[in-house]
Amino acid sequence: MARQLAHTQADHLLAVVHKHERQARQAAIYGRYYRGRGKNPGTHISPEICAEVDRSSQPAYDLLRQWCGADVVESFEELKALRDEVLRIGQLMEQAIGSLRQAGQAKAADHFERELGIPLETLRQAERDN
Repeated sequence: MARQLAHTQADHLLAVVHKHERQARQAAIYGRYYRGRGKNPGTHISPEICAEVDRSSQPAYDLLRQWCGADVVESFEELKALRDEVLRIGQLMEQAIGSLRQAGQAKAADHFERELGIPLETLRQAERDN
């Protein structure tokens, strides 16, 4: 039943897996802090322990990808790569627009900002979310 559900909800499931893996990579670098309640001061989990937990979870993530189907996984990875590229190009455009403004070329900067099609603040927010 789980395999069938994974196949029918593959897009959503892969997005969740990707989010968990991204969080696990960050925890493997910085560790993880769990806030305490009341008088409990909280707990910090070291990056080493977080990395070990991530390694032990990898077979489950791989199995979920297999259940989702190779074509869906490839499509998701391609979509992710395209989104990353859009963010990269957006960053380049933001730098170019800033450089034009600093050089006194406000009219050209405004033109490129309009042509970009989305506000620069939206790009900045997407970078923070990614």
